[in-house]
Amino acid sequence: MKRFIFCLVVIICTLLSCSDRPKTNNNVAYKQLYPNPSDGDLNIVVMVNSPVTTSLEIIDHHGRLTFSRSFELNSPELEAYLDVSSFPEGMYVMHIRQNSLRLTKRFVVVH
Repeated sequence: MKRFIFCLVVIICTLLSCSDRPKTNNNVAYKQLYPNPSDGDLNIVVMVNSPVTTSLEIIDHHGRLTFSRSFELNSPELEAYLDVSSFPEGMYVMHIRQNSLRLTKRFVVVH
C-alpha cells in the first residue's frame, strides 16, 4: 500500500511540475489554447523553432476547412486570437504547420 501511495504522489508531482512547460510535438511547442470549450474568442499561443512562415488551419468535425491563415513570424512565439462565435457548435481540430512540422490540437465551440 505504501508503494502505491508513493507512486501516486510521484505521478501527481510530475504532472503538476510539467504543467507550465510547453508540450512539444515535432519542434513546435504548444503552450496554450484557451478557453476550451469556447463561445467567443479562442486564444492560441505556440512557440516555433525559427522565424519562418507558420500556417494555422481549423477543420470542423465534417473534415471541412473552416479557417486558414499564414503568418510570417519574426519571433519564436505566435499568439493569435480567433473569434469562433460564428462557428457552429461542435468539435474542431487545429493544425499549426511550420515547413514539414505539424502540431494538432482539438477544441470545442459551444453557444
